[in-house]
Amino acid sequence: MARYTAPTLVLLGCCGLGWGIIDAKKFGYLTILAGIYGIFLGFAVWLFEKYVGGARHKTALPTRAMGYLVLSIFLFASEPTLTVAFFMLSIAIMNGIAFYYGEVYPDEDKARRNDRLAFKATTDDSLAANVTRWYEMKRDQNKLGTLIFISAYFISNIIIFSVAVDTWYVLNDSLPPEDRLSGWGPFAKGFGNLLDFNCSIILVPVLRSMLRWLYNASTADQGFFSRMLRAVLWVVPIDRNITFHKLIARMILFSTAGHTFFHFVNYAYRPDQTMRLFTIWPWISGGMLLLIMLFMYSATEDNTKLGQFEIFWYSHHLFVLFFLLLLTHGRYGWNPNFYKWFFLPGALYVLERLLRVMRGNKEVVILSVTYMKPDVLSLEFEKTGIFAAPYKEGQYIFLNAPAISAVQWHPFTISSAPGQDSVTVHIKVIGARAGADSSAPAQSEGSGSWTFQLKEYILKMGPRDSPYFELTRQGANGKVRGKILGPDGTRLLRIDGPHSAPTQHIGEYSTVMVIGAGIGVTPVAATLRSIVNHRWKFDVGKSYPNSAYFFWACSYSDLDAFRWLIRFMKQAQDEVCHMRSKNPEAMRTKMFEIHVYITSVPKDVRSANVVVEDDTSFWGTPEKGATVDKVRAPFNEMDLYNVMKAPPEHTQMGDIHIWNGRPNWAPRFEDVSQDHPQEEIGVTFCGNRIIASDLGLQCYLASIGRQKKFKFHKENF
Repeated sequence: MARYTAPTLVLLGCCGLGWGIIDAKKFGYLTILAGIYGIFLGFAVWLFEKYVGGARHKTALPTRAMGYLVLSIFLFASEPTLTVAFFMLSIAIMNGIAFYYGEVYPDEDKARRNDRLAFKATTDDSLAANVTRWYEMKRDQNKLGTLIFISAYFISNIIIFSVAVDTWYVLNDSLPPEDRLSGWGPFAKGFGNLLDFNCSIILVPVLRSMLRWLYNASTADQGFFSRMLRAVLWVVPIDRNITFHKLIARMILFSTAGHTFFHFVNYAYRPDQTMRLFTIWPWISGGMLLLIMLFMYSATEDNTKLGQFEIFWYSHHLFVLFFLLLLTHGRYGWNPNFYKWFFLPGALYVLERLLRVMRGNKEVVILSVTYMKPDVLSLEFEKTGIFAAPYKEGQYIFLNAPAISAVQWHPFTISSAPGQDSVTVHIKVIGARAGADSSAPAQSEGSGSWTFQLKEYILKMGPRDSPYFELTRQGANGKVRGKILGPDGTRLLRIDGPHSAPTQHIGEYSTVMVIGAGIGVTPVAATLRSIVNHRWKFDVGKSYPNSAYFFWACSYSDLDAFRWLIRFMKQAQDEVCHMRSKNPEAMRTKMFEIHVYITSVPKDVRSANVVVEDDTSFWGTPEKGATVDKVRAPFNEMDLYNVMKAPPEHTQMGDIHIWNGRPNWAPRFEDVSQDHPQEEIGVTFCGNRIIASDLGLQCYLASIGRQKKFKFHKENF
């Protein structure tokens, strides 16, 4: 919040200083002093938060809260700085709450150090060569269509701004001289029109139902309609919908700054005329809108969204109040322009919310629960109700547990393959008390994170300390498998989804590289099972994809939370070995590799030599339907685990490669390129944006000199 407040202090401080310079007698010298104070305070807050405020330590008194409270007092002395005074007061309150709950955390900005893939040097630095290189890079990263779309978006903003400014100049000139605004008024209205436009279309990228239909239809198969739709969507990048949503949010922030600044400047020159034309309400509603934006924008920062998702969720739903105020943000409590832009996107969004409610009310049957130590919860669902319709690899769902919170919905990727008889999700329990003994009583009702509370709630349905149990309910003819209602008679879970994901693009290519990092591994797991256990097993002739390379980058400290994936990898390797034994001709053209990169491995690490007392609590649910005569790989899960817990530089076990350290993508891309010189290769990624940036660049480098290119599809957290 402080980092958003700092530039606002400077902006409104400049306005206060400008008011005093333009008419010191009318606005008073206190306005000048408050303006100067706001400017210097803005820079001071920015420097403090950048170099000191990123860390929070335990203190005897709420010094930071007290400091912001004291610093806010003088800002109340001036009209231009009044709004930002409430900003500072809000920061003081939030810091007081943080002190009350004893929040302590290190400086994450200083801790983040990531190596970047170096751009391949070239001796040709001519303008033509640079333009060609830029074009090829954007093409191979699947960004050309995005650039065309974004260019059209910015051109639209320029046109809307220019038309609004010109219209208001004409309107202002038509007024009697004593009623006219200053020459700055039309610029304020121009930015206001940009706000009306962008605050309306920001809803479009989050119309999940529409995006899901488009995604599913375009990635369905190799038929004419799917190919035609993919060509259209090349320009409309629906797989970057959240990126576009964030871009519009930044445009709203920029337009808000321009709208506020020029209104203040205009008021300084023509205060009486401005008040007669607009009345007092736009100033009040505008200040309230700015305060709402402070909370919403601050909660979207990664350290809040990823660490405290509940704060992000609740603050983001201030958008309802935001839109209501925006509709009234005008003379006499009515915005005469916004509703024109808002009508269609608003209607679509209302329809979207109704569809979400309908999906959320569909029956959800939980078949079984698996709890893997240290803290991973796996839920198995019946393919009925919300899951009756087919879903795709890598798609995700939103989970809601009414007994915990009626309004919180949390996203989780489906870890099972579409061809399986049931649907599973794997949930890493994070937050307060994660890792605690689930049999111990909770400290208080509702303590801990949402995922912790879900674990506690679900595990109460089964035998004490049992790592795996199936759920039953009373049917017409006795007990039947699966549970729908909890002990209190409410739904155990509600689900919205499944929703689209970039991994769905695998069906467009004969060869794919499926890459995941950290928690982004779940789409990799689902795709791995889908390709090996279903597409290759049941497809006749050439499969899409026909060759699959899987990559997973995992921090050493997180390895135990993903042991269930080790079992998945072993099962996939067994299936490939079995198919090669039973049908060697069909498997001759299929390439299968898994590469696991263990990062941040301690220098003095030794082999684990773990004794597993309970197979299920350690690895997860055993493979179902496995035949005794199945040909298997000559190693087991524990062999893989021991190597990963003490990885040498490189170890190969069957088709599984284990590496110590961060991925070196160049050799992997080179190997795939040589194995498939005449094929277009799809690269899908789910994980953090830094690795995504490296992979996008590598797609370009690996495509140089190839007729068929590496095509990149990503999903960032």
